[in-house]
Amino acid sequence: MGDALVWTLLVNALNPYISISISFAIVTLTRTLDQGCANYLCCRHSKATKQKTIQGYVDLYSGPPHQMFTMYGLVLNTLWTTLMFGMALPILFPIAALTFINVYLCERLGIAYWYTKPPEYDAELNNLAIKYMFWAPVLFLAFGYWTVGNK
Repeated sequence: MGDALVWTLLVNALNPYISISISFAIVTLTRTLDQGCANYLCCRHSKATKQKTIQGYVDLYSGPPHQMFTMYGLVLNTLWTTLMFGMALPILFPIAALTFINVYLCERLGIAYWYTKPPEYDAELNNLAIKYMFWAPVLFLAFGYWTVGNK
């Protein structure tokens, strides 16, 4: 079971890069189809668009909307899994650190350069995530005590 858990968390550590790559590929494909494949792939100065309105053009050529809840799910999943099984599998702690660093880098760069202006979130989602994170160390102590004391 530990082998599958480690590989799953390693794939989750690369998930921010995978999701940004897929999003970039989809946006590039839709822009290519809008301009016609020959115009987009070649270096022509006149790039025609098939959009009929300015708002359609802005919607197509601005970045995708920012979805914060997906990264909250990834962070909470990694935190709880790492603290639940971390005493038995200590390799999960560096993997979790790698995941948190990747999420931080992708979110910072994505918000600065890729996503459109994010919607105004209230503090409810953040407070709920912090409330759930509060109980993770308690779980770590309980499972750690059981793991160390189990023969």
